[in-house]
Amino acid sequence: MKKQNKVVVSDSTPLIYLAKIGRLSVIREVFKRIFIPKAVFDETVTRGKALNMSDASIIEKAVGVWIIKKQVKPEVDAEYRFLDANTRLGLGEKE
Repeated sequence: MKKQNKVVVSDSTPLIYLAKIGRLSVIREVFKRIFIPKAVFDETVTRGKALNMSDASIIEKAVGVWIIKKQVKPEVDAEYRFLDANTRLGLGEKE
């Protein structure tokens, strides 16, 4: 399968569950790299390691290699300010 050259931003859930079943590489097989906001890194790696979750270390090893942590600030762009008011979205989804 040819890797897609798209900009992909991931939320925490697919990273956590794929890492838990040892299949995080599925994402890399489809996409050259993915981006995660700081909030997603904090949820998957920082908090995950604090809770001794095995998936946190797996995700951390991929960060900087093919998972790129990128600070995104939608509040700077007025077009995306509506996201801040949405209580259904988590921090990673808003970011």
